[in-house]
Amino acid sequence: MLGRCTSRVMQIEYGYDGEVVIRLVEVGNGDQAVSLAKQAIAFRSAASLAKDTISRQLDELHRSGKRVAIWGGTGKSAAFINSYGADAKRFPVVVDSDVDKAGTYVPDGGQLI
Repeated sequence: MLGRCTSRVMQIEYGYDGEVVIRLVEVGNGDQAVSLAKQAIAFRSAASLAKDTISRQLDELHRSGKRVAIWGGTGKSAAFINSYGADAKRFPVVVDSDVDKAGTYVPDGGQLI
């Protein structure tokens, strides 16, 4: 990311046991920065629209009365559950192919796997 929007990386440091990258950079030319800013704004708008669409689709599924199971209890599925508000009250059924996860709970979602 910084390579695309800067003209020169002057220094790279790491913090918090390598979890954070700290860079000192020289900012690129104005036209490049404006173009990238426009792309970032367009991406943010598209991502927001997609999030609203998926949340609305989940609401419609719940209102339909259909029984819905969410596949996968941790990792990407937990991120999905939390990002789109697929709460335990409306979507209590979560299944996972890993039998060791049976009887545990979705992180932050609260659904029993």
